[in-house]
Amino acid sequence: MRIALNSSHSGGGRKQRLAGAIRDSRQDAGAQNATINRELAALKRMFSLGAKATPPKVLRMPAFPHLREDNVRQGFLEDGQNTRLV
Repeated sequence: MRIALNSSHSGGGRKQRLAGAIRDSRQDAGAQNATINRELAALKRMFSLGAKATPPKVLRMPAFPHLREDNVRQGFLEDGQNTRLV
């Protein structure tokens, strides 16, 4: 994330480009969409805590759009099925 943060450090609108820069650099590094979404969720929480601090460290919250995740569960295991898998 350090590369994305450094590359988005040029003038106004930094926070608006932040999520996009992180997303692009993580995709270039081969991270899956689910991983990127979790990292962006953690960053969003950090910004939220900064906004709630006294005095506020963040004045405006940037948008953190999520990527599409295709790795949804195919089903659930019954009680005895998990022992057969192991």
